[in-house]
Amino acid sequence: MSTLKKQIQKGESRYLELKKEMPAGQQIIKTAVAFANGAGGKIVFGIEDKTFKILGLSDEQLLNYPDQLSSMIFDATIPSIIPEIYVENNDGKSLLVINIYPVYAKPCFIKSKGEMDGCYVRVGATNKKADRPVLEDLRRQARNVSFDEEAAYSVPNYMEALSRAKTGFYRLTRKELNDNDLLSLKLFVKEQEQLFPTKGLLLLGGHDQMNYAKINAALFKGKNTDIFLDRKEFTGPLYEQIEDAMVFLSKHLALQSEITFLQRKDKYEIPLVALREILVNAVVHRNYAITGADIKLAIFSDRVEITSPGILPSSVTLEDISNGRSEIRNRVIARFFREIGYVEQWGTGIAKAKRLCKEAGLSVPQLIETGGYFKVLFSTQHSNGELNGELNGELTKRQLVVFKEIRKTPGITANQLSVITEIPFSTVDKYIRVFLKNNLIERRGSKRTGGYYLKED
Repeated sequence: MSTLKKQIQKGESRYLELKKEMPAGQQIIKTAVAFANGAGGKIVFGIEDKTFKILGLSDEQLLNYPDQLSSMIFDATIPSIIPEIYVENNDGKSLLVINIYPVYAKPCFIKSKGEMDGCYVRVGATNKKADRPVLEDLRRQARNVSFDEEAAYSVPNYMEALSRAKTGFYRLTRKELNDNDLLSLKLFVKEQEQLFPTKGLLLLGGHDQMNYAKINAALFKGKNTDIFLDRKEFTGPLYEQIEDAMVFLSKHLALQSEITFLQRKDKYEIPLVALREILVNAVVHRNYAITGADIKLAIFSDRVEITSPGILPSSVTLEDISNGRSEIRNRVIARFFREIGYVEQWGTGIAKAKRLCKEAGLSVPQLIETGGYFKVLFSTQHSNGELNGELNGELTKRQLVVFKEIRKTPGITANQLSVITEIPFSTVDKYIRVFLKNNLIERRGSKRTGGYYLKED
């Protein structure tokens, strides 16, 4: 099986758009711009919209499309995108592939709309118009500078933030921060022989200018957000916010007792270390250019959710981070956290959280990218293997196979389930109807790009 066919069978993604034929309007240009602003991608023509079945294109389409598409994309974009276009044969049918490479002079946008209205990025399998923080992030990528490495000019009282950062560093490491450390950790930058604090120092020192960088924690009654039982807002130095949030979690998570060899051992319903790993990840990797949002820690009767502002970096997918790949969004914060022992090794936090949850008999945390946020969801429900024991008596063996895949890959489509499980599409479709009827799963998203998720409520 060819690499392209395998990609098609998995469905549309951050790197792949599938089309039956050339659509009207600027849809293709938007996709090309979104791919160019990310890590690149392919647009493949000749694929049935809903089932992703390979249909192929006619000889006339194969002759006319390349020139039309190449000119349309090149002429409509700034900087101009030069697509690679070729024909690939699959199952005796001809597909047209447009390969879009990332541009380095970001942001890329649609010429007729201008930078503010014509810039798009890829979120999952959809194109989203870039707002101001995303545009700024793209400009920083072009300069190879992270948000927290930027100098903070004309900031009053930054010495207070420096004092707090130094005090916290000494408390956690028993080491003093000297002048060389301040430069090597990029808490300060030198420009024209003058020293300026970085935004990273302001964040790490809890400066008032960064008061939006906080953790909002809440305990809710039941499975929804209707009734608050407790609510706290944690501000100040970032590492202290994590400490305060962990106290909140330890106060409100249920303790369970286990008797072993005549001794009682208490443990939390979700391993605290797993939650701490994800909280640290959220603080280190959130998009601090987004000033109107904060990290949210929500405790429900059946789950804990940690939500961080900002989509994943353009070159990283949910699958990548599940497999241990890490792209550091905030280099100053990451270096500081590494020095104080909050980060042991890049890219291991999510893997560690998954392992600890499995060892505790829980489902692995779900990773969800939605809108402009990244969420990690921990279930408090114990599992038998990967499934709640109650379900094992209600579902057949083949139904369990499909159900496990939905739990493992939130947002998966029926076609993808059929390919992965090697169960006919019609049978998978029948199982899905059973799951929906019994309120075990739900469908989210549009007809074309939506998928199936475990029912949360």
